[in-house]
Amino acid sequence: MANSLRISLRWKLTVFVVAIVAVTAGALGVAGYRSARRILVEQIYDRLAVLRSNRQSMLLGYIEHQQDLVRLVTSRTRLRELLEAYNGGRLPEKALREQSTPILVDALASCRSFQALWVANQQGIVVAATAENFLWKDFSASPEFQQGRDRSHVGLIYNTDGKHQVVAVAPATGRDGAVLGVVMALLDARVVVTAMSDPVGLGRTGEVMLGAKVGENVHYLVPPRFEAERVDLPAVKLPAMSAALQGVTGFMQARDARGVEVLAAHGPVGYGGWGIVAKIDVAEAFGPIHWLRWFFIGLVVVLTGAGAVAAYELARRFSQPVREMAQMAEQIAAGAMEARIDVRTTDEIGKLGQAFNRMAEALTQSYGALEQRVRERTAALTQERHLLQSLMDHIPDHIYFKDRASCFLRINKALANTFGVKDPHEVVGKTDFDFFTHEHAEAAFGDEQQLMNTGQPVVGKEEKETWPTGPSTWVSTTKVPFRDENGKVVGSFGISRDITQRKIAEEKLAHYARELAARNRQMEEDLAMARDVQMAFLPQRYPTFPRGCAPAASAIQFSHTYQPASSLGGDFFEVVQLSDTTAGVLICDVMGHGVRSALVMAMIRGLVDELLPFAGDPSRFLKEINLALTMHLSPATTTIFVSACYVVLDSSTGRLRCAAAGHPSPLWLKCSTGQVDLLLPSGTAHGPVLGLLPDATYPTVEQTLAPQDTILLYTDGLYEVEGIDGDLYGQERLTALVEKVMQLPCDQLQSRLVAEAQRFSATGELSDDMCLVSIRLAHLGKEKPAS
Repeated sequence: MANSLRISLRWKLTVFVVAIVAVTAGALGVAGYRSARRILVEQIYDRLAVLRSNRQSMLLGYIEHQQDLVRLVTSRTRLRELLEAYNGGRLPEKALREQSTPILVDALASCRSFQALWVANQQGIVVAATAENFLWKDFSASPEFQQGRDRSHVGLIYNTDGKHQVVAVAPATGRDGAVLGVVMALLDARVVVTAMSDPVGLGRTGEVMLGAKVGENVHYLVPPRFEAERVDLPAVKLPAMSAALQGVTGFMQARDARGVEVLAAHGPVGYGGWGIVAKIDVAEAFGPIHWLRWFFIGLVVVLTGAGAVAAYELARRFSQPVREMAQMAEQIAAGAMEARIDVRTTDEIGKLGQAFNRMAEALTQSYGALEQRVRERTAALTQERHLLQSLMDHIPDHIYFKDRASCFLRINKALANTFGVKDPHEVVGKTDFDFFTHEHAEAAFGDEQQLMNTGQPVVGKEEKETWPTGPSTWVSTTKVPFRDENGKVVGSFGISRDITQRKIAEEKLAHYARELAARNRQMEEDLAMARDVQMAFLPQRYPTFPRGCAPAASAIQFSHTYQPASSLGGDFFEVVQLSDTTAGVLICDVMGHGVRSALVMAMIRGLVDELLPFAGDPSRFLKEINLALTMHLSPATTTIFVSACYVVLDSSTGRLRCAAAGHPSPLWLKCSTGQVDLLLPSGTAHGPVLGLLPDATYPTVEQTLAPQDTILLYTDGLYEVEGIDGDLYGQERLTALVEKVMQLPCDQLQSRLVAEAQRFSATGELSDDMCLVSIRLAHLGKEKPAS
């Protein structure tokens, strides 16, 4: 005991002095380190800001140069004269193209950065170009064209097939300042991309980023130095670039899209809403001060070691008197009641020695009386202990007694086994904090203190026991106050019964329920997204005949209603503009509905674009689609087929050609007579459904429409509706209803047809996918004349 006391006092003093030295040295080291780090950050910011400013100036110079090049093309007098004559109706489009193309070719040859040149009219349609593949393209929705009608403009840089390209535009104006057309140039952007990507001055991890906001994403105009393939990223993952795009100039430390901590100088480019960021990894930027950090750490270690040596020697001298007192106390504790302490001082230590002497005298006097009382009580308690021990040794539930401080007074064997101790007496004096996790022990401590203060027992409480090692367990616990012979609460008594297996079963059931709900939510979200994508496949706007006219003046007018039976549908239609007077309309019904039908519908959507060269011939068009579907669907283990109907209408003559593949005949609404006929009369040859027979043919039927006549195409989901009595709605009811309401506008007509079918349905809903497409010949039109 003396040795333990000596060592304890000595080390306490030593630790105290060492702590003071360590705190002082550590505070000085931290202050020096932070000051050096702040200076380095300011230097890094200045370097990044200069790099950002230099690249920004270079980029603005490049943009201005490209704008000048395009303005030189628009400034050619002959080109403007040709556009004035074309817009004034004095020069046909063909002549404009023939006479302006040499001018564009000459301009293309005069500038190495030009890759293609074309001229778009005021509606955005290309009327002259250096390459024929640009002719008649519609750039009306292009941001570059929209900007170019007002002023010269350079668009976003894009990587196309490994080539960095950009479109520059400028308006060609007449003598009165009116816009005659827009000159658009496809430029090689490799020079500016190479210059912006130059890593000189940026170290191993630095780079300069140039971006523009596109929707909710940031589009990198210059490919990143690292992960060059990722040029479109969510703006929320790029805090520095987002600040630059908002027009904020400054410096920040944040994580980039790779998740790496970087220092970044950001700011707006000053053109097009673009932003520019110069950044470098924090790990590289702070590399120079790593050695300084280790220097300060070493200094703290040296000072702490020296302080420890000095403190130990000082503590050894001060603890010597206390050591002598501890030796005397050990003798008294061993039973040598005659032992006394030789008091040589009058300070606090001397007073403590005198107290030890008085205590020994008192113990000697009371020792005999105490020994007798112990013998008497021992006999009485022996019998009670035997009875209690029998209970404690054999009951499987956990039994425990605790004092006011919630320290164990006694536990039974079952609880000792749970604690992992051989003898229950080893737990005496310990608390729940010695066996359970802090959270559970704290909760149990609170319950016990409350019941001891209030006297209210805890009965049948289910609680989770968490252990530092091993799985958690559950028990049903009852705790009551433990009172002495005077009725005073001196502790608590508890019994806990293991209910772990029951709680595990309950938790598994709850987990399975949550997991199933999460999966259902994910499936619903995926189906909702797929539905949005599928709806995007359908025509978002209709073509006009001739091109460029207002929808209300179009010779052919369209309307449609699309309603899938579930989240995804298998019905599909497409409207194709074959010429200024001719339209092609395809309607399809994939077998079944849901995800499988939606996938086949997406496949057909791709085939329509691929097979447009055959779209003028209904028979050939359906045959080519059938061949492609047969080839793609033949490996499938489940039979899949598609019904379809394709109509080609010439507004200049009213001539209509139609071919069907196992699809219901469209309805012909004859406005002049008020009659409704089948477009494909009974007995007309129909081809088989698509996707089954590779050699199938599809005959074409010709009809002639009168102005104001309407063709109604539909899928079987509109009439294959079962009523309350099990009767089908059928085509006859559909045709009869169309005769009654055929004078309504097409959109109102379609709404009425769908509403009647739903009213007939036993469930009030259509059981299959439904698609309606109306084609109205408003008047006999002519091909748009060349201006």
